[in-house]
Amino acid sequence: MGSYAECWLESLYVGSTKGYFDSGLMQLFRESDKRVQRCRVKDLPEPMRHSGIYGEDQNEKIDAVYYTAPAFLIKDRLELKGYTLSTAKRAFMKRIQAEARYYSNRAVPQLQDYYANRAKLLHALDVDQWLATLRHIKDSGGRGSPEHKPEASLEDYMLQNDWYGFSGVDLYVPLRLALETCAEGDNFIHDLTDLVRSEYFKKSENFVALASEHTIGEYGSRSKIIILTEGSSDGWIIRESLKLLYPHLVDYFTFMDFEAARVEGGAAQLARIVKSFAGAGIVNKVIAIFDNDTAGEEALRSLKQIKLPGNLRALKLPELEMLRKYPTIGPSGSRRMNVNGLAGSIELYLGDDMLRENGKLTPVQWSSFNSAIGKYQGGVREKGRIQKRFKEKLALQNNCALPARDRNWCGLYEIMSSIFSAFHPFDKKLILAEKLEEYSRE
Repeated sequence: MGSYAECWLESLYVGSTKGYFDSGLMQLFRESDKRVQRCRVKDLPEPMRHSGIYGEDQNEKIDAVYYTAPAFLIKDRLELKGYTLSTAKRAFMKRIQAEARYYSNRAVPQLQDYYANRAKLLHALDVDQWLATLRHIKDSGGRGSPEHKPEASLEDYMLQNDWYGFSGVDLYVPLRLALETCAEGDNFIHDLTDLVRSEYFKKSENFVALASEHTIGEYGSRSKIIILTEGSSDGWIIRESLKLLYPHLVDYFTFMDFEAARVEGGAAQLARIVKSFAGAGIVNKVIAIFDNDTAGEEALRSLKQIKLPGNLRALKLPELEMLRKYPTIGPSGSRRMNVNGLAGSIELYLGDDMLRENGKLTPVQWSSFNSAIGKYQGGVREKGRIQKRFKEKLALQNNCALPARDRNWCGLYEIMSSIFSAFHPFDKKLILAEKLEEYSRE
């Protein structure tokens, strides 16, 4: 019979692996998500109680070992790895079409009708139809069956095949699609109890660490993303904001330590670091974040002279709507202007409440004219005071609800969004390049 590691999305059985756990799936968890408990089968989380691996006796005591995390956190982690819904759909259809061709070209007389029917079903399969059927299966409480019978419908095919008929080796693809069926509050559960009971592993194992060891030599996209900024303040603000707004994604990033490395700040220096990284063959993903100002634009222009590898992205802080009419002070006096691309340092992204003193927005001061690109350079006044207020604001947010995406936080949410999507095109190529070799569904 063998032993299995099973995956559930609340009441929906998603799929299993026989005799091992999938390292990629395990890396979506943290070791703090692990649960080890001596209990009766009927005291397990709802989906695990009905798993076929525990037998019929609901009063049997077992040592349960499983990992559980909210489905929305798993979705965010997959999106960060490039598994957007559209990319997952494309990867799914690529695999299904390859398998359809496989069954169309098989010539086994005694299985001719079976192969012809399977090929016809797969050629007609559409990913949105597959998702709709999966929702129906979840709503009706179906789990799948090892019984082999004629596949008269897509639902028959999905219920008789693990991972609902997805035969690819990249299990992030069907999981990302299955997450679309989740309701708020649903959890993703990876049950390892059967593997532990069969002594494949000890219950004390750190399965997340084991998964990392298994994949350490694969490719740089599984390593931490390095964030480079123009200065230590920028890095600190982004790092602390990430901890507050997306704590479940913090472990995927690492930041340059300006003090330890004794690195000078500034846009020009950051551009030189980017060029050094490009020539050094760094395998990690690297994001260099420039200010949304004149100096940042000039530095980014200098990088256009070289071809950056796909794992290195140079970004400018995103444009903000609130910066389109922002108070400025210059030789001609005070006026409201669009300071996007001219004076957009990170302080202007810390929120309306951080930028106001006595009810008025702290203005941008124009400082110099950059003749190379024909634009003025400016900077918001009182940067130190704004940063100090922001540090106090972060301290007050501890143990509070997640901040809303309003004028006080929208700038930081926009920065995070640009970081999270920076490698989506790069990851999409890797995901869609999955090898189409045959493998056993056993």
